[in-house]
Amino acid sequence: MVLMIAGMISTVDVYAAGLGSTATKTLACSGYKSVSAPNTGWVTLGYVTAGKVVTRTKVAWFPASAGNYDITVEAGCTTGTTNISSCGTVARIDTVTISSTDANAIFTAKVVIFQS
Repeated sequence: MVLMIAGMISTVDVYAAGLGSTATKTLACSGYKSVSAPNTGWVTLGYVTAGKVVTRTKVAWFPASAGNYDITVEAGCTTGTTNISSCGTVARIDTVTISSTDANAIFTAKVVIFQS
């Protein structure tokens, strides 16, 4: 069974944040910075299940250009990352493997696409 959740990745202000004991660092300069999104169009996250357990995710998206991309998915308390090479800007679906997680334990999900 594949459950689909649609989401969009947008660009926002650049900032630094501290988590736990990690120190927060000030970024050089002030004001707004231009950020290029690594995708164009929509991003869709689907889940691949075995019974009631989620084993993989499927990320459907449109690369902004040819190149290498890291796709990270946080689903509930588990995270998976894959590196892909795209030779164009056509729609694609990439699989990101996560640790087997009970479907009832996934309340939130986040997709991060980074052009490396």
